[in-house]
Amino acid sequence: VLGKGSFGTVILCKNDSTKRFYAMKLFKKQYLVDRRQVERTSTEKRVLERLSFPFIMSLHSSYQDDYFLYMFLDYCSGGELLFHLAKRKRFNENETAFLGNQEGELISALCNKTDPSFRVNCLGHVEKIEKTGYKKITQNSLLALTGFILQPPFK
Repeated sequence: VLGKGSFGTVILCKNDSTKRFYAMKLFKKQYLVDRRQVERTSTEKRVLERLSFPFIMSLHSSYQDDYFLYMFLDYCSGGELLFHLAKRKRFNENETAFLGNQEGELISALCNKTDPSFRVNCLGHVEKIEKTGYKKITQNSLLALTGFILQPPFK
């Protein structure tokens, strides 16, 4: 188990034929229904299917059975950004500038899609995306977006 979130668990998986590792997000369907998170989870899947950017984890496949939803994303080792911040208490000025620049690139990638409805929705969610702990620092010290929470635009 790589981690547990509000709505699911992330498990490290390996494709035996390619020897490639993936992060499998596992959601209990009834849990999502009970907490009214079906639309949010469906939106996350649709957004991840449409994005292609080096610092956003790609959704490789997804499926469901009677009890669970499964999403297979790129595996990103290194740890969540908030974990590293909590451990170190603060980043130095150069690290902050570097990570801030990468954060801007992530937000730009999310907001510069060609579909106008997607772009408007994304712009409404920017503040929430910035506040999630779904960003990971890769082994190369780069920032990668591994997931996000979508909510109605802020008023």
